Amino acid sequence: MLHQIPDSLARIWLLKVVSMQEQLMEALCALPPGTKVEENWLYEVWPTIPMDWIGRFWQNDTGNRAKWIKEVAAASTAEKQALVQVLREQLRFADLYNDPPTVRLTKFDWSPPVFDAANKLLKSFYAPLFYKGEGFPIPCGILFHKEYFITGHLPKVKICPYTDNYIQDTKLDHFIPKDQFPMLSCHPDNLIPCSTDSNSGGHKGTKIPLDPEEENQAQNWFHPRWRNAVGNYLLTFASGVAPQPRVIFQAKIAEDQLKLNNMEKMFGLSEFWGQYLDDEVLSVASDVQGRMKEDNLALNERTVREEVLRLAKQEERRIGRDALAIVKSFWYRHIADTPNLLKQVIRTCEYDRI
Repeated sequence: MLHQIPDSLARIWLLKVVSMQEQLMEALCALPPGTKVEENWLYEVWPTIPMDWIGRFWQNDTGNRAKWIKEVAAASTAEKQALVQVLREQLRFADLYNDPPTVRLTKFDWSPPVFDAANKLLKSFYAPLFYKGEGFPIPCGILFHKEYFITGHLPKVKICPYTDNYIQDTKLDHFIPKDQFPMLSCHPDNLIPCSTDSNSGGHKGTKIPLDPEEENQAQNWFHPRWRNAVGNYLLTFASGVAPQPRVIFQAKIAEDQLKLNNMEKMFGLSEFWGQYLDDEVLSVASDVQGRMKEDNLALNERTVREEVLRLAKQEERRIGRDALAIVKSFWYRHIADTPNLLKQVIRTCEYDRI
């Protein structure tokens, strides 16, 4: 959302996994009610997939996948029609972000046994099948798993698109949660590389970044691929509980304000960024002091302000490459334009010269 997320180089292989999910569900729902299926039936559904892999797919996961397949195969016509409708709808989720949108996602009840089986079957393509110990067969002779998908993003994605912090251990976030939208469990446009903290239960977790009851469900939400916040906002700062400043998102266009508010709330950005800012005054003072000495400049309000603005421009150039460059660039400009903060920088520099 704070950065544009590029495609993974492995996108095409993950789309083949989505195609496998779709082929399986369409084939199951095309069967007459009460149909009984066995492993051999899968060979006809996936004729290009190696038979030994299909055998492991059927038998692994303590037999659960075979059980779920049989439950869906035996479902009633009405249940299968409902499944086909909701799964096709979910595959059109990109259309939520059209202007105007051309799809709405149904808040589906997955609790009945048949639907629960379908939900678990689809999600099993992600966990455990997409995990490193499992994987999907692709023509180059390897088993494709999520580490290949993550590596396909790098080195382009080093900064979390949700928090602007370094990604120490890359996680894949289901932007639209897979529990409610299982057909998106392996979709490359729904798997966003991010940091561990931004995807935790205390922040985004399994929250749905949509307004399910509204006609335009995505109207007040950004999306990290199709509708991000880059260049759409300013940051201002208000005094919060001392000494931590409060970060305020201000939309450049009024219609984006709700999107910004929702993004900030989902990831707790004001609190997360605010905790770093008070110490940044000292960091700025240290950088200014070093430059003053290096260039033998007089320590006065004009020269210090010019140096702080130079640091702000430097951080702007680092956005997407260095952690917290977004909030630092705005904060440094705020320091330059706020007399008491600028005086604090000057006093710190003067103290260091003693």
